Formats: sequence, structure tokens, C-alpha cells
Amino acid sequence: MSRPLFNTVTLISKLAHRRMRLRALVIATVLTAAAITGLSVSARRNQVASPTETIALVAAPALMTAILPAPVAEQDRNQEERIEAEVLEIQPNGFEPAQISRPRGRIILSVNNRTGLDDLDLELTTSDGHKVSKIKLKRKKPQWSELVDLPAGSYTLREASHPEWVCQFSISR
Repeated sequence: MSRPLFNTVTLISKLAHRRMRLRALVIATVLTAAAITGLSVSARRNQVASPTETIALVAAPALMTAILPAPVAEQDRNQEERIEAEVLEIQPNGFEPAQISRPRGRIILSVNNRTGLDDLDLELTTSDGHKVSKIKLKRKKPQWSELVDLPAGSYTLREASHPEWVCQFSISR
């Protein structure tokens, strides 16, 4: 009699073991799927630009120029306007480059805080002192960019706490 009881216990034990393995397999599959989904969402979030917004960077001695294709008008989707970017870096000794000369037109103005300081307060003014823009750079977000269309003239970008940190803009017609 103990023989059939032993077989029943063994059979129940095997079934329980199979259920545990099946549960472990299902849990592992779900976790793997969740991890893959999370990685793909994270990668998508960190993607720099979509194929229609490809950025080409051209290095110059103290300046990088980025060229962005942007649609001009809805009816002319095949034609694209080239938008250049002026990339400024603020180093511990000031702006790099310290002077920019360019023709009039829309540009992406980008400023990167490389000073190691927590906060920077920047101000873009015209030659007669009129404030065009105020920019606040924080340690947690040390980069600022904006599409600007400055009229022809002279402009100054400076940091409030460091009057010697100046970048001169000359926009021609």
C-alpha cells in the first residue's frame, strides 16, 4: 500500500515542480519583454533627431556650425531652408568664440556652460543697450538653444556676474 502512496506523492511533487518552472519561465519572459520595451523607449527618448531633422556638424577652429534642414512652407515641402547654428561655450575665462560675424537670417543660438559654476545669468543686448533676451543657465541644465532671427546690427552677450565675459555679435545685411 505504501507503494501507490509513494507514486502519488512523487507525481504531485513532479507536477508542483513543473508548475514552478513554468511560472519562472513566464516571469522571466515578462521581465525580458519589459526590459526590452524600457530600453527601446529610453533609446527613443535619447534619440538626437529624426531622419527628417538630421544635423550635420562642421568643425571650425573655435566654432561649430550646425546645419538643419527645415521646411520653408507647407506647399513647398520639397524645398528646404538651411538654418545654421552658432554654438558658444562659456569657459572659466569667458566666451569661446568671443566674436561672431554673420549675415542676417534665422539661426539657432546655442550656449553651453563649461565653467563649472552653478548658475549663469546671460543677457543679449543691442548696441544701444536694449535687452533682446535673458538666459539663465543652471548646473543641472548647462545648455540653452533657441531659434533667433536678429536684425542687422551689433549685439553683446554677457554674463551678469562676470563683466569681462563678453561675446560680440555683428549681423550684416
